Amino acid sequence: MKEITHFICLLTLAFSYSQTELIQILNNNSSFIIEGKVISSSSNFRPNGDIVTNYIVEKTQNLKGSAQANITVQVVGGQVDGHFQIVTHQVKLKTGDKGLFFLKRNSSSTNYFFKGEDYFMNYARLSKQEIDELNKSILNLYPDFEVISHSKNTTRAATNLAEITSVLPLEITAGTGSDLTISGTGFGAEKGTVGFLNANDGGASYFFTYHLIKSWTDTEILVTVPELAGTGRIKIKLPTTPETSIMAPFGTP
Repeated sequence: MKEITHFICLLTLAFSYSQTELIQILNNNSSFIIEGKVISSSSNFRPNGDIVTNYIVEKTQNLKGSAQANITVQVVGGQVDGHFQIVTHQVKLKTGDKGLFFLKRNSSSTNYFFKGEDYFMNYARLSKQEIDELNKSILNLYPDFEVISHSKNTTRAATNLAEITSVLPLEITAGTGSDLTISGTGFGAEKGTVGFLNANDGGASYFFTYHLIKSWTDTEILVTVPELAGTGRIKIKLPTTPETSIMAPFGTP
């Protein structure tokens, strides 16, 4: 029994190390890394007769590179007017897929592509434990961002009762280690994420933090304000299925 336990521990360590190593390789080989969701797709013929499918991906977090809120990711293969083309060793995507996209950009267009089939991590195919390990690996490279999504195995139901009632203090500085207290109801016992307006783009988008949350209860969240936080309303994402977001009913945090 002791030998079996030791072997299981070795397997766990090997999995953790290999995933961290894989994330590092994908990071080095990618110009753009985002968390996003496929919202639509369309296929067409290339001049050489190949079929290419364009997937419109809605960005939820930006980890590396500068990308617009919606981007087009091209994958060779698809269906056009009854013609099919199946290409092996390509990323398989469909509308609704959400995960991590490790991308390169076509030099002749504004579209993005994958270097290989491992360059998309589909959250729906990961268990809660695998997502937690993925979070740890990402944090080693991007401490201000963390991938937070719960797999299809999550059983907790969404709630419509969540509400933010106060955010204190009313004035606070970013990047100085200052803590924000968010009070309300229906946050749940399982930790989600807190989103701040991104000062780098003038508050045009939100970025979400998980590791800066010091405590999370059903009625109160304590979070350290990150360096890139801009002035404006905060947003909370609850770890529910489907995902639930609520915003503070105030002009500034």
